[in-house]
Amino acid sequence: MSMESRGQSPWHPFFPSMRRNLIRPCSPLLRIHPERSRRAEQWPAAESRGLRRRVKVKVCGITNLRDARAAVAAGADFLGFVFYKKSPRYIAPVKAFRLISCLPRTVRKVGVFVNEDKERVKAIAAACGLDMVQFHGTETPAYVNAFKACRVIKAVRVKGRRSLEGLDKYRADFFLLDTFRKGRFGGTGERFSWKLLAPLALQPVRHKLWRTGRIPPHGCKDNGAMGFSSWGSTKKKTKFIVSGGLTPDNVGELLQVFKPYAVDVSSGVEKAPGKKDIGKIRQFIQKAKKAAVSPIK
Repeated sequence: MSMESRGQSPWHPFFPSMRRNLIRPCSPLLRIHPERSRRAEQWPAAESRGLRRRVKVKVCGITNLRDARAAVAAGADFLGFVFYKKSPRYIAPVKAFRLISCLPRTVRKVGVFVNEDKERVKAIAAACGLDMVQFHGTETPAYVNAFKACRVIKAVRVKGRRSLEGLDKYRADFFLLDTFRKGRFGGTGERFSWKLLAPLALQPVRHKLWRTGRIPPHGCKDNGAMGFSSWGSTKKKTKFIVSGGLTPDNVGELLQVFKPYAVDVSSGVEKAPGKKDIGKIRQFIQKAKKAAVSPIK
């Protein structure tokens, strides 16, 4: 007899002891204060009304509700949850689900995976309610391109100029640029040479329907693997997220050199692996948001 026929809500095998009808909202003591939430939401509102666009911020390696609340209140746009068991910032899917259920919808939840089985990635993403998945290992283009039902971030471990070649083979929504270190997948606390970012500002545009595989309208020109290049207002540039050794002290310097879509921070705002420093989170986000990235066209 199925669970539906017994009057129970079906649930995922990652959470065998849970049922939807038993899950209750978070305690009011654990929720973000309304006033703080409104202040955090002022950043995107100001962005839409203002004349300049502000960089978005992703705080990765979230392992507890206290750090998540602090990041959201400070104005973070994305929160990263690491599902790589060898990482000191690993979080179990059950714990991530409980934490995510207490967070507002205004912040995007990103699951970070390293060379994980595709079906397990899809299962965790669905069960935890992730908005995006990030692949931080040596995943092939065929592996990444198989994820068409969700937004994808592909991490690139930057060692030299050759590290940035072949990005057009990946059907990713974002590319996260991190520092290469043998045997380590992120969280090194080391920065790469930002001079390597200069050519990325001239990346060809990509069509918004590129990921769907739909045929472009008559008159559009196909410029190859990077997508369609001439359909008026539907054009957009490749979105890059810069990571690797960023701290409250150097994020402003980066934004003077390169104009990314977002910046990613983890160890740069920690007092110990997996334990964030709330003061540093606020300082980092404040400095990143104040830096003018690019004019809105």
